[in-house]
Amino acid sequence: MERDVLVARFQQALLKATTQVVTCRSQALPALQEAAALLWFTDPTRALLSSSEMEANTGRPLEDWLEEELRGEFSGLLRAGSYPTSTLSEMSFELGIHDDQEKVQAIILQAQNRCRLLPQGNLIYEGFRRYIIGHAIEVAGAASDILIPLSLALSDLFDPIPAHLIRNGLIYPCPVCQWPMKVNSTNVCCDSSWCTERAGKYTMRGRKLIRTANAEPVEGHRAGSSVMLKPAIWKFTLVPGLLELSLYRRLNDLGLTVELWPEFDKADVRVTIGEHTLDLDAKVWHSPNRLLTHLKSLPAAYPHWIVIPDYQRKSVNYLDIETPSHIRVFTESQCIKEISRRCGH
Repeated sequence: MERDVLVARFQQALLKATTQVVTCRSQALPALQEAAALLWFTDPTRALLSSSEMEANTGRPLEDWLEEELRGEFSGLLRAGSYPTSTLSEMSFELGIHDDQEKVQAIILQAQNRCRLLPQGNLIYEGFRRYIIGHAIEVAGAASDILIPLSLALSDLFDPIPAHLIRNGLIYPCPVCQWPMKVNSTNVCCDSSWCTERAGKYTMRGRKLIRTANAEPVEGHRAGSSVMLKPAIWKFTLVPGLLELSLYRRLNDLGLTVELWPEFDKADVRVTIGEHTLDLDAKVWHSPNRLLTHLKSLPAAYPHWIVIPDYQRKSVNYLDIETPSHIRVFTESQCIKEISRRCGH
C-alpha cells in the first residue's frame, strides 16, 4: 500500500473512531481497533496500541502522540471528554471533502439552475449567496423571500441545533461568522480557523462567555426554535464567503468594477482592469496540504488566481510552486496589492 494512501486511511479511521467515541461509545470498538492497526502499519516498529489506549489518545492533543505527517497539520484535542472539538470538526470537513462538497454543490447548483430561468436571475443568485453568508442561524419555520423563488425550503439549508451547542438554554454565536460555538468546556472557539484568527478564543466562566484576549463578554441567545446552517454549507459557502466579501469591498475601494459570483459562480470575484477581467477564487482551508490536493484536481479552465487568508502567508510560496502552472496563489493583501499595482495606484 502506498504511503499516502495508508496515511489517509489512518486519518479517516481516527476520525471515525473519535466520532463514535463521542456519539456512540458502545459501538466504537471496531473503529478503535482499525485505527490502532493502521497506526501500527504506518510504522511497524512502534507498539500496537490496544483499543483502550487508542481511545485515551483521542482525548489527548494530537501533537503529543502523532507526527505531523499523520495528523495532517492539525493540532489540539479531537474531543474534550464526551464532546467533539473544533479540531475534530476541521479535520472531518477537510479530510472528507468530496462528500461534503457534493452536498453543497447540489444545493448551490439547484439555485443556479433556477436563477438562470428567472428575470434578473444573476441578482437573485447574488442575494441567495449573501443570504447564506449573513444567516448562520435562522428561526425555524421562517420563509425567506430569497428562498421561495429558488424552490428551496429552510430545511434544505438548515439543521436543528444539537443539544451539545446549547448551555442553560442559550447558544453562543461566533462573533465573526455567527455559527453556534461549542460551549461544553472551559475553553471555547469557533470551528473555523478563519474566525479564531480574527477574534481569538473564549473562556466560559460560570454562565458567562468572555473573550480571552480582552475579557469582552459574548452574549448568549435563547435557542428557542432557532436552526443552524448545515455544517457543509457553513464550511464551504459561508466561511469563504466572508473572504469573498472582503475582497469585493477592498477592490471596490480602489474604484474598480467588481462582480460577485459572476455568470452564476464561474468565479467568486471578477474584477475589471482596463480592458481585461481577472477571476479570483477564495479558499479558506485549515490545512495547506489538503488545499494543495484540492487545487491539483481543478480543471485548467479554473480561475487563475487563488486567494487565501492573510494569516496563511507562510504557505503562499509552497502552494504557488506546487500548484499547476495555470494557477497563481496570493494572500488577500498580496492580491489587493498586485491588482493595485497593475492599475497604477
